[in-house]
Amino acid sequence: MVWNFPFEIVYRSYGIFGWPQLVLTFTSRDFWGRDVICGYGVTNVPTQPGNHVRYVNIFAPVSSSMLSDFLGFVAGKPAEYMQPNELLSKNEGREVTRVQPAGTVKI
Repeated sequence: MVWNFPFEIVYRSYGIFGWPQLVLTFTSRDFWGRDVICGYGVTNVPTQPGNHVRYVNIFAPVSSSMLSDFLGFVAGKPAEYMQPNELLSKNEGREVTRVQPAGTVKI
């Protein structure tokens, strides 16, 4: 799928490590019109001027049990990170979460 929408980059730092980064959050609408999280992705932004192409692997968190997965489906809230920008930009605590691949995005 090709999206030809402009996107905006805001430079904000939680720390010097890994900066500048582009943190992506993807949402979609379910059958009832609610916004649900589809996936997340992180890539470094090139610091050199010019045209650059980046391929970002998108991943989605997985629920800890089948019961919480079912309750999340019923409530329209599947597994998601509470503070995704901070968690994904720092990479601390991310190694203990279970994720599944959700595709690739070309930027």
